[in-house]
Amino acid sequence: MLAPSNHGYWLQEEMFRRVTEMDPVNKEIQKRWTRREQADFYRTVSSFGVVYDPEKKVFDWTQFRAISRLEKKMDESLEKYFYSFVAMCRNVCHLPVWKEDGPADPNIYVEPITEERAARTLYRIELLRKVREQVLRYPQLHERLKLCRPSLYLPVWWECGKHDRDLLIGTAKHGLNRT
Repeated sequence: MLAPSNHGYWLQEEMFRRVTEMDPVNKEIQKRWTRREQADFYRTVSSFGVVYDPEKKVFDWTQFRAISRLEKKMDESLEKYFYSFVAMCRNVCHLPVWKEDGPADPNIYVEPITEERAARTLYRIELLRKVREQVLRYPQLHERLKLCRPSLYLPVWWECGKHDRDLLIGTAKHGLNRT
């Protein structure tokens, strides 16, 4: 019999067990995506992209999940949906499937979007991944940013190099189109 003082500990253990040993009902819920979840995923992936660690070869869904309001979705579910979403976009744009992209799950249906939106989304995903994975990790970034020149389209207070770096960091952290 459990003593009253152990009640909190028992609940914590039970919650941990339920999370780690996902039952078939929860697995099915993870597979199904509602229209709202699909719309939130599209909105977030097209403005924020995905965070991928090329050294560990894993996605980090923490910030994506918070921005998209998909807190209930597990990493595995988000990753499978992402691969299926990218496959759908490439299909709509009449592009071949990349070997680098993970396998699309045939059990996950992704509502097709227009060719224009699919092309723009693929471009943004790739742009944001390059900023995060290549540009900001470039060893000589500081020296390269010193070569930046002012433009007529920039405000008068813009300090070339300094604000360009800040813009890259802000884009990597917050994505595009976030107000």
